[in-house]
Amino acid sequence: MGAGPSCNHCDPDKLDVEAAKPSVEILDIRDAVQSMEVGPYKNCGRDEEKLGGSESDESESLPRLHVDKILTVTSNELMRGISMKETLQSWGRLWRQSPIDLPEKERASLWTRSRQVAKFHIFLSHTWATDGRWKYLALSFQHAWPYVLLTWLLVLVVVELLTCLALVPAMGTVSFSYQGFRQECPFSGLGLLVAMPVSVLTFFLAPYFPDIGDNKDSCFLDVVSINQGDVGMMRQGIYGLGGFLSASKELRILYSAPYLTRLWCVFELAAFRKANPSGRIRFAPLFVETAVASVWLGATVALVIYVLVIATLGLESLITLLVALVPFFVVFHLLRKNLSQKRQVFYDLATFELSAAGCRKASDQEFIYAAIENWYGSLDAFTAHVRGPLRDELLANHLGTGLPWNYALLIATPMMTLGMDALAAQVRGGAPIHNLVSYGSGVSLGLFGLWWIIGAQFAMLLAGRFPLPKSIIFGLAQSLVLYAVYLAFIFCGVYIGRWAYKDSVAASLAWCAAAGMIAWLASGGLKVCQSAFCRRSPLSV
Repeated sequence: MGAGPSCNHCDPDKLDVEAAKPSVEILDIRDAVQSMEVGPYKNCGRDEEKLGGSESDESESLPRLHVDKILTVTSNELMRGISMKETLQSWGRLWRQSPIDLPEKERASLWTRSRQVAKFHIFLSHTWATDGRWKYLALSFQHAWPYVLLTWLLVLVVVELLTCLALVPAMGTVSFSYQGFRQECPFSGLGLLVAMPVSVLTFFLAPYFPDIGDNKDSCFLDVVSINQGDVGMMRQGIYGLGGFLSASKELRILYSAPYLTRLWCVFELAAFRKANPSGRIRFAPLFVETAVASVWLGATVALVIYVLVIATLGLESLITLLVALVPFFVVFHLLRKNLSQKRQVFYDLATFELSAAGCRKASDQEFIYAAIENWYGSLDAFTAHVRGPLRDELLANHLGTGLPWNYALLIATPMMTLGMDALAAQVRGGAPIHNLVSYGSGVSLGLFGLWWIIGAQFAMLLAGRFPLPKSIIFGLAQSLVLYAVYLAFIFCGVYIGRWAYKDSVAASLAWCAAAGMIAWLASGGLKVCQSAFCRRSPLSV
């Protein structure tokens, strides 16, 4: 909760705790401490004005902490959670503004958005220093993708069935000529006109849909889980973060550039691993979903151009595909710029300095420093932990691979929709069954589906592997070269798929199987194989 209430929103050390003390507390700060000298934490080498405190505040007398009290929930009355989908409703209104920017009445009403819970499935760790719309976008993808894919599939099946039964009008005709089948087939394009818009609409409406399966979760979100209207309860919530973390199954880090510069975010990292040695830490850098959104949008725009050029100019499909991929260069260049943050994440974790993380109040800093020293032995030991074991844990299951399979499949939906529209047109045009099997496996699934997933993974690989230089001109030139490599890669698959479906059913099925294997390996299958091999290898310990 970097830059949250205790850091930027109020001055908790000047609050009259006895006067505003809540009826039920998650822990009593006075009971959570021992009367002993703070010692080395009095002067931490930081600018007291920037911390929002001074040497005259009560931080001078802040005693050392009982670790077991910090990480223990002594009352469930202040255990307040909210579901993930509720945080995304009203277009992510809860994420748009930091509580400090809200009117007092609205800030006080935030508490009513949460409800009492016994535990937290997810503790959302983030900093208000980052624009909330990026967190809303990231969490929307994480929450909505199964709804989007399911809706897209259901609507696509319905509209293509209507097309096959000739129950809908055709936009025009498309010519097919392969394996003895030559026919002008009626093309409705309902997949593109209906299924794709519905799937995009589902993305924004997913927070209002019923939960799929056992997907009911309770999340800790500082703005609603900590009372923003009662200063006493706010103080108890802030200094009770360790207890909330101990009651959480997962710490989800919505990582952005300022994250490690906020001391309360660092505190959450330190406390969670001590409170939950076997708990899950899910590292979710915001740039991942931003990249997915840009590629998804770029693919859709390219597809629209592809269809429009065919419909208006009647050019050959390969030439049209080349024309459609030209504007995708802009997306590719922006993707490189976005994924440059990936290298910065490695650098930030590898060069982490606790002294570089700030907080408004000196007393908060002393509170956090004292806790970290008790948990890890020393501040230097914690710094080494972040740079080493924690860094390896955070990056092992995320940044070492390409796109998650669900995001890669989402990106491929526009092209797969076009392939299914073309297949339905051939059914309506009376194509023989072997032609339908060849086109369905070789083009609709193999080329427009699986090969597009591979292409998306390859684009992410190129964009992330070569960071943008400082020179804008040189960066554009480099992007142009890399994009040419990407197009060459894509067209290799296009030519193979085109040859396969025109040759025979066997060739189409073989091409589809090969593309499926490569797509699986590129979307995490290779990592699974490596892990399985390491577990079975007699040389592994």
